[in-house]
Amino acid sequence: MAMRHEGEASMRILLTRPANVAEETAQTLQAAGHEVLLEPLLTVEALDVVLPNAKIYDGIILTSINAATALDLHWNTARHIPIFTTGIATEKAALKIGFTNTHSVEGSVVQLVDQLPEAMAGSNLLYPCAETTAYNVGKLLADRDINCTPWPVYRTVETSCFSNSARKALAAGTVDAVLLYSARTAACFARLVENEKLFAPKAYCLSEQVAAALPDALRSNCKFPDQPTEKNLLALLRNNHA
Repeated sequence: MAMRHEGEASMRILLTRPANVAEETAQTLQAAGHEVLLEPLLTVEALDVVLPNAKIYDGIILTSINAATALDLHWNTARHIPIFTTGIATEKAALKIGFTNTHSVEGSVVQLVDQLPEAMAGSNLLYPCAETTAYNVGKLLADRDINCTPWPVYRTVETSCFSNSARKALAAGTVDAVLLYSARTAACFARLVENEKLFAPKAYCLSEQVAAALPDALRSNCKFPDQPTEKNLLALLRNNHA
């Protein structure tokens, strides 16, 4: 097949999100007329955990849909406690498991912390999170005089190779764009492309931090939105391939 050009409205897009959170994005892209190649580069694994109970929590920080599952399983008290989330999708996950007092900020956890109410100073927040996180949320909150208990509830494991379908499409140069949502995913994508000597399409990264995880050769052909939201990412994709 011939390589597609940017002027074409319909694209073949490599979607690298973990399988458990990729479906809604894939449906949005398909509804816009694009072909989606689902290629999760990270697998989510739940950790065997127990809810920390040494403190009485005044609120919860939730930055990942993946953490919502553990919160649902282990949070056995009333769910009217304030829960602060990054993005609409994470807020929807909190509402779905019964939390009613949600407060969402479109952006990264840094922006979420910056916008916490001043009244939260001196409070204790629970932070269900990944085993490895991009930001030191405890330090960010401490700077706001807020106590934080990080609670690692899941890990992400990088894939060791592309699927046959993704490999063939990349080798043939028939992928128009790759969507990258985390620094680990970006680094994994770059490593696999280099190891297998494949064509790298234009990368659309959720944020500047994600783009920074790419090597120079790939970063020179990538774009990212001003604000790290999927809405802005997909708008950027649309505007650059109108």
